[in-house]
Amino acid sequence: MRAALVAGALAALALVGGAVAAGAQCTALTADDLFLDPAYAIPDTSLPAIEIEIPSFGEVTFPPRGGPVTHIQVVPPQMLLVQDAFVVGTDYTGCLDPDGTARLDFEHVAPYFVRVTYADAHVEHYIVYVITTPSPAPFTGPGAGFHQVSSMPSNVHGYQSSSFANEPSGFTTVSSLDQLINQVTSTWTAGNGDPIDIALRLHGAAGQFQFSRNEVVSDGPAGSANLERLCNKLRGKVRSVTLLSCNAGTGPKGTDFMQKLANCLSTPQGTPHHAQVTVNGNSGKVSSEWHTSNGQTSFHFTTNGGAVSASGPP
Repeated sequence: MRAALVAGALAALALVGGAVAAGAQCTALTADDLFLDPAYAIPDTSLPAIEIEIPSFGEVTFPPRGGPVTHIQVVPPQMLLVQDAFVVGTDYTGCLDPDGTARLDFEHVAPYFVRVTYADAHVEHYIVYVITTPSPAPFTGPGAGFHQVSSMPSNVHGYQSSSFANEPSGFTTVSSLDQLINQVTSTWTAGNGDPIDIALRLHGAAGQFQFSRNEVVSDGPAGSANLERLCNKLRGKVRSVTLLSCNAGTGPKGTDFMQKLANCLSTPQGTPHHAQVTVNGNSGKVSSEWHTSNGQTSFHFTTNGGAVSASGPP
């Protein structure tokens, strides 16, 4: 887990107003030029971060370092639905100046992963956050703070373990599975009785998440009873679960666990509060970033893995 002050972290990078087209000599990059395969192995390190606020969209410039920029590539959030996919030329554009400066212009709220290659063959990586306004709310737009993640509902209710209590995520802190069940049930009861969307910020590993070393939820011997209790208590009360836990969806063990969780939380058609539950997770490490400016805090989640999702029976 890492936290970083992200705005203004890179003195060598410039944030300027206006669109990429403002640079008359800047050669526009095509979709193929800007494409970076989402399967690219993102470094498992603390990456420099840049933050842009709406409505003052800006252009981020990447100046020459040890030679001009030769390539700049972008991975936007990877969305579950085809119609939610990010489009080069609409959501973001790029160009290269004759002096070797690369320019990116962003027109959609999201976090973007950027890979910059220079003439001397060295490569640098960045995360660019485009946000609505500094706010303690954990999710500010499509992608929900991940640079690789599935779609997230805007009215998600977040819960986190007590080990993350000092983070300004806006999540409700819980210290045990029973406390989580009680909190979710209270939120559901306070609404109109329809299933709700929840996000869980808990430590995890392939095929499991945990509240403490001694309280694991999984389909293995150590956590199967907890999985059954979770499903029995929350079935019919949740519509989607997003696991903000490291490696929860990694490998066959992770995908099997997510599928079992989706299946056991879903309710059959014709039953009260019917819901086909979707479980979203990630195949990599999940980290957090926050930035405080003028007393306001913006909070983001990132992952170096890919989006994993499972849905229960309709």
